[in-house]
Amino acid sequence: MIKGKYFHTREFDEATHRLEFGLQGLVFDYDPEKNRALVLLFEWWDGLPIGQHLKTVTDEWVFYDTVDEMKEAYWATFPKEEREHARRMDKYLTG
Repeated sequence: MIKGKYFHTREFDEATHRLEFGLQGLVFDYDPEKNRALVLLFEWWDGLPIGQHLKTVTDEWVFYDTVDEMKEAYWATFPKEEREHARRMDKYLTG
């Protein structure tokens, strides 16, 4: 069940020719018959909510049990020397 899970979408980037993170958010509700989810999307910069949307779930979605797991997955895309800075900035922005 994906209800209550955090997620990233993955989208093909024409510039890099690879899958990149697209959206990030939290699944509020899920209709398995239509494969549609009501999600709360989060801003990339500060992680604040930016609205609820209905989205079709694809195989390119990655789900996490906690917001911290979602953040760690994103930070893992940073060069190693920049990861700790990203964590400090997150703590600064989110308190």
